Amino acid sequence: MPNLEALSIRSDIEMVNTPMVSSKFLHLRLLKIAVGSLTFDFLSLASFLDASPSLETFILEVIREFKERVSVFEDHSDLRMMPGHHHSKLKHIKVIKFSAAKSVAELTCHILESATSLESLTLDTTHGMPRCSVNRIGKCVFLLKEALVEAQKGVLAAQAFIKPKVPSTVEFNVFEPCSRCHAVEL
Repeated sequence: MPNLEALSIRSDIEMVNTPMVSSKFLHLRLLKIAVGSLTFDFLSLASFLDASPSLETFILEVIREFKERVSVFEDHSDLRMMPGHHHSKLKHIKVIKFSAAKSVAELTCHILESATSLESLTLDTTHGMPRCSVNRIGKCVFLLKEALVEAQKGVLAAQAFIKPKVPSTVEFNVFEPCSRCHAVEL
C-alpha cells in the first residue's frame, strides 16, 4: 500500500516488542496505535515513526492493565533515548491513558527530542472520553479506583519527567480525571 495516508493498529496483549519496520510508509500522515501488555516496550514504537517520514499526527493509546509496569518513579536510572532520529513533519502527538510507565515516558521524551516541527503534545491520563463539561449527560465516564490512581501517577510523571523537556513553542496539555466527578486519595 504505497499511498497509505492513515493507519490504525490495535493489539491488546502484545507479546513481543515492535521490531524495526523494514518498509517505509512514505505517505502516511496519521498513525493511531493502541497497544499494551505488562512487558511491552513502548519505546520500540519509534520504529513506526522512523518508517513514516510524512507523519503529521501520532496517537498512542496505552492499553492499561492495573498490575504495575516499571514506573519512572521506581527506576531512577536515566531514560533511554534513540539518538539520530528526526521526525521533521510530526506536528501533533496525543497519548491516551498516559501513565507513569517508564517506557511510555521514554517514547514521549524521544518524540520531544526528535520532532522538530511539533506543535502540540497532549497527555490524557484518562480514557480519552469527553469530560462532564462537554458531554450531554453532565457527568464524566465512570473510572475504577485503580484507573484513577494510575491517572494521578500519570499526571505526576508528566509534570516531573515530560514538562521540563517541552519546548516553549509546543502547546502542552495534561488531562487528568475531573475533580468534580472523580475524587481519589493516593
